Amino acid sequence: MVELKASPAFQNGSAAGEATNVAAIVDGTWDAGAVQDLFGDNYACAKLPTFEGSDGKTYQMSGFGGFKLLGVKPQEDEAKLAACDALAAWLSGEEAQIARFEAVEWGPSNLAAQASDAVQANEALAALGEQLQYTIPQGQYPGDYWSLATSLGDSIISGELSKDSSDDDLLAALDKFQETCLSYAQ
Repeated sequence: MVELKASPAFQNGSAAGEATNVAAIVDGTWDAGAVQDLFGDNYACAKLPTFEGSDGKTYQMSGFGGFKLLGVKPQEDEAKLAACDALAAWLSGEEAQIARFEAVEWGPSNLAAQASDAVQANEALAALGEQLQYTIPQGQYPGDYWSLATSLGDSIISGELSKDSSDDDLLAALDKFQETCLSYAQ
């Protein structure tokens, strides 16, 4: 990350819709429309790249994979349970999943919907499909995690951590980040 930040090509930003003067962007499928608008005919998608570490080994960049889960809370009232079950079945069914894809291009979780020609032709979802084998399930990370991750990135962007930082300083920052993350699980 410090080497990337040191590149003259790096621009800090978090919203594709506000990006200017960019040739590539790392973003999620939720921003595919904004990225398509940004790049026009030059729009394309790919999984995250690999990189060579200082140890000479090649590493695949990773990320979080978030997925929607639909459940029905147990109900004592049989009629209410039947209505909840019917709603859950419809929302997770092919028809609703295709409709949601057509409306907002969210990737369907329904296997039949995933197999549709329109979903298969979606560049962002195809790239996501390739990347999923390298992702970590997002789970229920507390809001503090994102503040912590932002703080680590801000330390690099501000120059507090840079190419000139010692290995010990970089390792200390990463160890602190990891320890704090682990504390969330306890």
